[in-house]
Amino acid sequence: MIPYFTFLHWLSLAFFLILFIFLTFLSIKAAGNKTGLVISMIFASFLVTSFGAVLSIIILEKYTKKAELIDVRNRRVLINETLVVKGKVKNIGKF
Repeated sequence: MIPYFTFLHWLSLAFFLILFIFLTFLSIKAAGNKTGLVISMIFASFLVTSFGAVLSIIILEKYTKKAELIDVRNRRVLINETLVVKGKVKNIGKF
């Protein structure tokens, strides 16, 4: 299931993208002509910003979306002895 993003999700992703670009620019300026050092600094900034972005998306998913079950129906299938539950899920969060 693909989660749908709210304005806060896109704002968080934009923040971490801008942070990655800023850190990349700083690492290129600081390291000068040492390519090995530049690559390692860019990789470190990528790890930090991607971890922060994923963590912020997980936190936003947890605290901005609340679900409520609507029209729940259940029935028994006697052939294979299973219980089938049908219904709808509605997001009642503020976003």
